Amino acid sequence: MGNTFINILASSLATEIFNARLGPRTVVVTTAVMTLIILMFAEVLPKTLAIVRTDRFALAVAAPVEAGRQVQILLNGIRRGGPEEKETV
Repeated sequence: MGNTFINILASSLATEIFNARLGPRTVVVTTAVMTLIILMFAEVLPKTLAIVRTDRFALAVAAPVEAGRQVQILLNGIRRGGPEEKETV
């Protein structure tokens, strides 16, 4: 969900920034350019890096994923009205 929000925000900002220069072509041009940028940097590049540098990538994302997991456990405990037992992996 966060990725989608950022992609839409970036596209909207690009459209607004180039509106004065490109006039009526702004939407078409920024849609094409932002589609290429998003495909390259948000879709293709991360997956390529994950394939080429599997161990490095796993080590780089392990801590943020674990932190997100701990936050989720905490939020689940709060929502259920009490402390959640620590899960083991």
